[in-house]
Amino acid sequence: MKRLVLLGMVVIGAGVSSAQMTLRVKPFVQIVGDNRMGVSWLVTGNAFGEVKWRQQCDDWTKAYYAVDGLREANTPIQRALLSGYDPAHALMFEATSSEVTAFKVYRPVEYGTVVAPQPAQVTALVGADGETSFAVFTDCHSRTNCYTELLPKLGAGLRFVVLNGDNLNDPPTEQSAIDGLFAPMAWFTGQGLATLFLRGNHETRGAFARELKRYLVLPDDRYYGAMTLGQLRLIWLDCGEDKADDSKEYYGLNDFAPYMRAQLEWLKQELASEAFKRATWRIVITHIPPEWDSEEAKKWEGTMRMNTQFAPLLSAAGVTAMICGHTHKPALQPPSEKEGYGFNGPVFIGGCWPVEKQIVTRVDAARDQLKITMLKPDGTVFAEKSWAKRAGP
Repeated sequence: MKRLVLLGMVVIGAGVSSAQMTLRVKPFVQIVGDNRMGVSWLVTGNAFGEVKWRQQCDDWTKAYYAVDGLREANTPIQRALLSGYDPAHALMFEATSSEVTAFKVYRPVEYGTVVAPQPAQVTALVGADGETSFAVFTDCHSRTNCYTELLPKLGAGLRFVVLNGDNLNDPPTEQSAIDGLFAPMAWFTGQGLATLFLRGNHETRGAFARELKRYLVLPDDRYYGAMTLGQLRLIWLDCGEDKADDSKEYYGLNDFAPYMRAQLEWLKQELASEAFKRATWRIVITHIPPEWDSEEAKKWEGTMRMNTQFAPLLSAAGVTAMICGHTHKPALQPPSEKEGYGFNGPVFIGGCWPVEKQIVTRVDAARDQLKITMLKPDGTVFAEKSWAKRAGP
């Protein structure tokens, strides 16, 4: 069997043919939920992908992706679901793809080129005392320089990154998603940071929107989920479209209403869970914010759905804060003054492209303190709010 080893994007080996399968997008690590992580990558041929991973001094474990009893194979889209992951320890992994040259019923699968990316590592999601720190980017609209230019300005100690919607701009093709999302996620992995991806309304548009899920590892195959990070319970929600399903712009191709009702029922169960109730800090991240004091917002289905259905539930459950985007108008929105409408806590609304208009939100959650800071492109503070845990039982 011939072998092709890629260190980064450099091919090592004599006599390697250009026709052989190569790595197209480096592996990118995705946060899936409690004790689960995902890895995706792309190669140039049809292959079977596996990830070898470990934490601390544990033995290496193999992982892959399976659907309805069948391992994914014979595709250039490579994925693996890592179950049993401990967020308190760094993740070391190596993703390998074996080219499938013959796939016949009742006969052995025949393999050709093996593509083995260089081993990689991402930092633990939580520290020794349960503390965590992460940054939230929103509304980059495929301007990937927002990440490379701003990440160094966000301070030390980040443990992961959240991409909170409209990071892609109406993706028309696979290549547009590679350039605007998958390659940046791989870049963050190269910086030692896992990513948590949320859809915004612009990820639901474009010809490639219906293919996007096949390239990602999602919590129970959904664009929403929750997990515990030390004292923090983090919930992320899929905002759906900003207009109603019957809007002329969608030509009858959208059906978000039942999907959002199902997500709402899931959210009710999450807010009643012991994991949510035990948490000291409770943060919800979603792209479209509840703009309770905006008359303009009443024109938009997505905002009204957030104001009247989701946000009141979050208020009643005692959610600490929300982190959003969408408006392209960065703000620290005060609590709603209307009973049963909007969110009764602070809403941090991030900025948008270009880089000079971006406002990135940083969260630092420790056992006794929570701080959320909105940072300008030069690293100075746009807005900030802190909470302290009360002493006693």
